[in-house]
Amino acid sequence: MPPATSFSLACSSAWLLALFSLSLWYVWRQLRRSRYSLWENCLYVPTLLMGRLRWRVRFANDPPPALAEGAVLVANHRSSVDPFFVQLAAGRRVHWMVAKEY
Repeated sequence: MPPATSFSLACSSAWLLALFSLSLWYVWRQLRRSRYSLWENCLYVPTLLMGRLRWRVRFANDPPPALAEGAVLVANHRSSVDPFFVQLAAGRRVHWMVAKEY
């Protein structure tokens, strides 16, 4: 291998290692600050990515303070993706009650 090729391979390897390390640090930091368990995070992250990237979800207001203590959220469902939005807006564990017909 010519020296220039091995140098570029070393630089690209170092860059990929730095990106991988940074992403692991970010995931570790998010898991420590999260209210979810590891399994819940595995389910929440795809929901978050789908909501933010596919539908470009942004919330104008923060959730009400009573939501941190426990609350009943009643949503007028207009589509099948509304639970994604309720979960993203709540930012914490949501227990669902669904009508018997569903």
